[in-house]
Amino acid sequence: MDLALKIIGTFFAVLGTTAAIYNLLTARSNVKDAARNAKLDATHELAKRTEQEVAHLKQRMDDCDARTEKRLDQIGSDVASMKKMFTDFIIDNLRQARN
Repeated sequence: MDLALKIIGTFFAVLGTTAAIYNLLTARSNVKDAARNAKLDATHELAKRTEQEVAHLKQRMDDCDARTEKRLDQIGSDVASMKKMFTDFIIDNLRQARN
C-alpha cells in the first residue's frame, strides 16, 4: 500500500511537472503569437495611413494641375491680347506714318 501511494505521488509529480513545462512552452508561443499579431496590426495601420496619404497627395496634385492649367490658359489669353495690342499699335503707327 505504501508503494502504491509512492507510485501515485510520483505519477502526479511527473504529471504536474509535465503540465508546468507544457504551460511554459505554450506561454512562450502565445507571447510570440501576440507579438506577431501586434506587428501585423501595426503594419496594417501603417498601410492604411500610407494609402490615405497617397490618396491625399493625388488629390493635391490634381488640384495643382487644374490651377496650373487655368493659369496657363490665362497667360495664353494675356499674351494673345498683348500681341493684338502690339500689332494694332504698329499698324496704327504705320498708317499715320503713311498719311
